Amino acid sequence: VHLIVRNNLSAIFMAAASPSNISVSFPVPAKYGGWTTCVKATAQGITGRSLGTQTYLVNIEHNQISQREHVDDNHWCTKETYQSL
Repeated sequence: VHLIVRNNLSAIFMAAASPSNISVSFPVPAKYGGWTTCVKATAQGITGRSLGTQTYLVNIEHNQISQREHVDDNHWCTKETYQSL
């Protein structure tokens, strides 16, 4: 999962976001196949100002990122344990 995320950061973050401090949670089997993981990183907005830490729920199917969803502080991703990418 780490390798898939590392090789496909552009599918999660816009290039202008310049993501740094990227971390990934332990993958869990997705409800309808594939895997689900949480990815968080420090990101910048389009104007270059810091947006702080942004968290995404990412679905991986057939070794590709199939879907990503920005989540807020109330999402279960906030309780996950992360490893640095």
